[in-house]
Amino acid sequence: AGVGICFGFAGALFRRVLRNPLASPDILGISQGAAAGAVMGMAFLGMRGASMIVTALLGAFAAAALIAGGGGAVGIVGERFLLAGIGIAALGGAVVSFVMARLSLQSAQDAATWTTGSLNLATWDRILVVAIVLAVGIPAALALHRAMEPAELGSELASALGARPALTSAAALGLGVLLAAVATATSGPLAFVAL
Repeated sequence: AGVGICFGFAGALFRRVLRNPLASPDILGISQGAAAGAVMGMAFLGMRGASMIVTALLGAFAAAALIAGGGGAVGIVGERFLLAGIGIAALGGAVVSFVMARLSLQSAQDAATWTTGSLNLATWDRILVVAIVLAVGIPAALALHRAMEPAELGSELASALGARPALTSAAALGLGVLLAAVATATSGPLAFVAL
C-alpha cells in the first residue's frame, strides 16, 4: 500500500505542476531513471534491498535534471516537460537493457524479475524506508498541493498575491521525484499505479 501511495502522490504532484493529465512518473521518465540507477547499483555495486534506494534516487534525479534541461528552458511548461520525459523514459529503458545484457545469467534474472515490478520481495527494511518517506512526504505533498492553488490564476497574478509559483513548482517536482524513486527502488517500476 505504501508503494501505491508514493506513486499516487507523485503522479498527483506532477499533474498539478504540469497541468497535464498524462504527467505521471513513468511517462515523464522518472521511474525509468530510477530503474536505471537501481539496475546499475545491482550490476556494478552488488546492491540489494533497501541499499538500492540510493542509486535509484541518483538515477531519478539525473532523469529529472535531463528533463528540466530539455523541457524547461523557459519556465515549467507541461508539453515540453512531457516530450522531454518521453525521450528520457526511452533512454532509461535503453540503459536498463544495456546493463542487463552485460550481466551474468543469475544477475540478469534477478534484474529482470525486479524490473517487471513486484511486491513479493518486500522486506521490513524496505517497508521502513517507505514508511519514513511517507511520514514526511504526505504532509509536504498536501501543503505543496494547497500552495499551488494561486498558480492557477496565472504566474503574474499569483506573484502579485505573494505566492512563489516557480519555487513551489520546483519543490513539488522534487518531492514527486523523491516519492517515485523510493517506490521504484522498493518494488520495481510499477508504472501504471501512478495514473
